Amino acid sequence: MVQDFFAGKEVLNTVNPDHVVACGAAVQAAVLNAAAIDRLQFNVTPLSIGVGGDAIGDFMFVAIPRNTSIPFRKVFVIKTTDDHQTTMSLSVYQGERFKAADNHFLGKLVLCGIPPAGRAEESIAVCFSMNNTGQLKVSAEHKQTGQKNEIIINSEDLNRLRKNETERMLIDAERFKLQDEQFKMNVATRQALVDHMVKMRQRVNKEKLKLEVIDKGVSDTAAWLDRNLRASIYELEQKFKELKTMCDSLP
Repeated sequence: MVQDFFAGKEVLNTVNPDHVVACGAAVQAAVLNAAAIDRLQFNVTPLSIGVGGDAIGDFMFVAIPRNTSIPFRKVFVIKTTDDHQTTMSLSVYQGERFKAADNHFLGKLVLCGIPPAGRAEESIAVCFSMNNTGQLKVSAEHKQTGQKNEIIINSEDLNRLRKNETERMLIDAERFKLQDEQFKMNVATRQALVDHMVKMRQRVNKEKLKLEVIDKGVSDTAAWLDRNLRASIYELEQKFKELKTMCDSLP
């Protein structure tokens, strides 16, 4: 009867029913007692979960923040990062640091079959979902073509870190907070430059202007970014100013 009520889900017979009732009563009592609610422990993610890699850069975009209640499901959109890009690589991480390499690697997802187009012109929907058993599913889909791929990360892999390792990662996140903020500023400045490049190219294409100088400026800047992955904030800002001057000169 119970199995039928829960749509055929198998009943767990290995637990003591009296113990289950006692635990449920204790939880309900804590909920009713506002003073004790902060001591109530729910099933949550011990560390943040996110993506990095070719599609994002050398930093972790947090999709699921630490202490998110389980189960969950979240969808966000990622743009292509290169001209004529046909594949997208997403690395899944667990941790609290901004730089991807400083977090715990969980797995990698590769989506193929993206139609070639200009940088940031194609969108990929990325979905993070976790069920009650702690199994994490990460999928990437190009809506226009239906191209899709996914990976499943079992709860054993997510919980592979020992308690002291998790605590160390939390301590490191606080210890290197200023260093991470500096790295974050560098990434934001680089992204602002890339966004401006995309905006200029779209304007040229939209207005069908044969501005070889502007087009060359965008291409040269893209090549410069590829050659100078460790460029300083000052250098990136200077490049941004150069491109903005070109853009402002458009009729």
